[in-house]
Amino acid sequence: MTSVRASALLLLTMMAAGAAEEPLPKAVLEQIEASKPALDKAFSDYRKKVIDENNKLVALIQKAMEKSTKAGKLDEAIALKSALEKARNGDLLRDYLEPTTADLIGGVGGEPRAGAIASVTLSTNDPIAELAVNKPVYDNRDYLISEVPKELLGLTFAQRSFKEPAACTVKVISSGTLYLALGVPNDGKEFEDQGFVKTDLQLKCTTGPLSILRKSVRAGDSITISVMAITNSFPIWKAR
Repeated sequence: MTSVRASALLLLTMMAAGAAEEPLPKAVLEQIEASKPALDKAFSDYRKKVIDENNKLVALIQKAMEKSTKAGKLDEAIALKSALEKARNGDLLRDYLEPTTADLIGGVGGEPRAGAIASVTLSTNDPIAELAVNKPVYDNRDYLISEVPKELLGLTFAQRSFKEPAACTVKVISSGTLYLALGVPNDGKEFEDQGFVKTDLQLKCTTGPLSILRKSVRAGDSITISVMAITNSFPIWKAR
């Protein structure tokens, strides 16, 4: 599991890299340096709290599994055993943790910060790839992406299947903007009803241009991308 402390160090490294191009005032750099001990302690305390809460979850599942086993509820016990293994590995809480440093100091009440890109998880096993030219846009075809808007370059997208309809639920992990490449034959109306708005951006690939929608989302939001018969719509989000 990537530590929150590592996220903070990455941010500070990025700040330092940015300073090489446009030096920050001395007072600003001194304050950033002075913040490090407090941040280190905060991240250490956070990690301890996460471990404590995960231990509580493991204990609860263990107790429930033993109770189901004694009661002869084997199907329930098997499901709990699977959940127990995931909890011990940290997989049950993983997607609810590890906010970036920016998320920790982000908007009040979970409101997305200006310019932030959402991070998400998917209900499907679609392959995940970096959005870039010459990348296959689908997981079952060799059709390539030929042009990516600069605003979306390097973000993550789901390589959904061409002509294999399937619904997908997107769960938002950190607040920000979620983009959606609009598949064919969908006209986008259903997504507009979910709060997505049209943009002037287009993603171009072998099958033609795909319109891009966007939506400001909060951690905990759940969005369903409906079944498509030809070209599936797919989400575009921040790599984790």
